[in-house]
Amino acid sequence: MRLKICTSLIILFMITFSTSQLVHAKQAPTFALEDLNGKTVTLDSFKGEDIILHFWATWCTPCKDELPAMEEVVKQMDIAPKIITINVDSTAQVKKFIEKSGVTLPVLLDKNNKIQKEYSIFAVPTTIYIDKDGFIKKEQFGAMDPEQWYFFIKENMEL
Repeated sequence: MRLKICTSLIILFMITFSTSQLVHAKQAPTFALEDLNGKTVTLDSFKGEDIILHFWATWCTPCKDELPAMEEVVKQMDIAPKIITINVDSTAQVKKFIEKSGVTLPVLLDKNNKIQKEYSIFAVPTTIYIDKDGFIKKEQFGAMDPEQWYFFIKENMEL
């Protein structure tokens, strides 16, 4: 009996705290955020394209380690979705990190955490795959290594 209860609890725990989850036909909340140069970028400007939203912060070591690896994976792929990073820090910290790291991915600033809340982001890094029709296809909670990034992109792209 104890074994059945323990097994059931373990399975429930694994399902509840899975790091990746499929999302069924949920429209991605629209947004308008400034990039590091003060230019406003909207989600609507990417209609018809698969995109990845990647929420991160400069105080998050896995986030900082992941950005260059993510960028390298995308550069090596023949076809890849547009990646938009959304930072939840102060502008000065972000600019300093981006200059030092050499990352060239677009960085948008969620200064008041409004978009983070609209997407129900409870921890960083979190990655969201949005298909060309504007629907959230998959969410990934936690950092990914280059191999995981490659498969995350490949399994979600509609070729």
